[in-house]
Amino acid sequence: MAINSIRLLLICAFTFAPLVSPCPGSADATPSPSVAPDVLTGRQLRRLENGDILVRVEPGTSPIKTVTSIGEVDASAADVYRLTTDFKNYARIYDSIDSVHVEPETDQVVEATFCLRTPWPLPWRTVTTLTRLDPDHFAFRWRRTAGSMRIYEGRMQAEPLDDHHCLVFYSARVDPGFGWLPGWFVTWGQGYVLPSIIRAIRQTLTVRTGPYWASGVQRPPFGVPLASAS
Repeated sequence: MAINSIRLLLICAFTFAPLVSPCPGSADATPSPSVAPDVLTGRQLRRLENGDILVRVEPGTSPIKTVTSIGEVDASAADVYRLTTDFKNYARIYDSIDSVHVEPETDQVVEATFCLRTPWPLPWRTVTTLTRLDPDHFAFRWRRTAGSMRIYEGRMQAEPLDDHHCLVFYSARVDPGFGWLPGWFVTWGQGYVLPSIIRAIRQTLTVRTGPYWASGVQRPPFGVPLASAS
């Protein structure tokens, strides 16, 4: 799916720092000091069009940094928004989430408590978030209000490319609350975790198999025709 110059400017507005590949040490970006059309190189645009997921780490000296993953999804922005705001079923979409409890929702705010899996032997984490919805822009922001995680805040936005394709931006700033873990390691780990979120969105919307589509659970009325399951 071609990403035209208008979409490129929208990408630039979201990405203030050079983008790198999901694997540390294999960056292919040229640093750019400001928001400009060359924030993304031609190679990076081709990688997005070919299905790669790019990762951005904010600049600065803060030990806990915001990490952004960007990837193209073969579904409408509206469908991505419906899926990613189906908070009660997050455990069916994302492997890192064991369970979710959602408080009564309003049209603009959702409060939810998540139990998060962590690699052995680390204890699992809990976090309560307050999420502010922005359906007009297929976006939402969240921040931590309670739980064992010290920092958890971020933003998701699906930017339409056409009626059946969009770019997904998923940003998060995370401190799991293990005081002995250095900030650079947490940031490094996010560079691996965040692309998996976009992969989960792709798999759920294009293949439509797995736990999210298990029988007995009402699903949002996604508009894209079902793809053949593989």
